[in-house]
Formats: sequence, structure tokens, C-alpha cells
Amino acid sequence: MDGDGRSETQKILRQALKYQVKIGDARTFKLLGMGAVQKLGKANITLTDLKPERQILPINEAFRFSFSLQSASDAPQTILTYYVVAYKRPTGHITRKRYRLSQRKLKPRQCVAYEKSLFPLPSLKQHEDGKACLGWHRLEVEVNGNVLGGFDFEVTAPKYRKV
Repeated sequence: MDGDGRSETQKILRQALKYQVKIGDARTFKLLGMGAVQKLGKANITLTDLKPERQILPINEAFRFSFSLQSASDAPQTILTYYVVAYKRPTGHITRKRYRLSQRKLKPRQCVAYEKSLFPLPSLKQHEDGKACLGWHRLEVEVNGNVLGGFDFEVTAPKYRKV
């Protein structure tokens, strides 16, 4: 058999624990070797420069945002970064969708910049009732299951319509 059995086991373990990672279970992060501060179960990271390209977004345009993560640790650490989009459905319920951005090892005091463009936003896809979710939205950045920051923005009707 080719390869390292240990890496195959890690791959299976990551796949099996995917949901636990997604919901931010601290025990899962420890099991997978993530999180530099073992006592707290979270990475020693600072979120900076989190900003959207604009606060009001027409429904037919791409949504762009950027941010930086700065390691505040003197030791290397592995981080798993997600962005979360929360929005109000036509029924009035608030829905939170979580999307994986990256998994990487940070060197001590390393800073990494992220830039992301989304089109369409998850809330802008037509639902069964045929209505897109206009209005209030919130984007948050999660690292190893902990929300580090976020911002609110507004989604409006299209600027123009094709006839």
C-alpha cells in the first residue's frame, strides 16, 4: 500500500467531523490539532480591516469584502476560516449560512489578507416561493469556530431590469 496511513486517517477524520467543525465544536478543533491556545480552545488571532466594498448592494451585483487576520501568538498555529452570511427570509426567520474560506498554518505573528467576491449572495438565489431576500444582511468572520467580527449591509432591488 502506497502512502502514509496516518494521512489517510486524518483525511477520513476531517471528513467525518466536517459538521462538528462547521458548528464550532471546541473538542473537534483540539482533536484535529487546531487552536493555539489550548486553555481557551481558540486561536490567538486578531481580525483587522474587515470592510465591504459598499454598504448598499443592488441585488444584481457582486458583493465584495476584505479583511486581514493577524496572529498574536509566538508559536505557529493552524486556523480554519469561515465567513457567515445571515439574512431574513421572506417568512421572517433569520437564516445563517456558513462557508469555508481556508485552512492554513500561520507562522508566529504572521498577517494574512483575504479578499472575496460573491455572486450571487446565498440569500439572493430564488427560493421555492420565488422571492429573493432583500433588506438586512450580516456578514461575520469565524476563525476556529469563534466569531471575530462582522458588519451589516442592505440588499436592494435591481438598479435596472432587462425587458
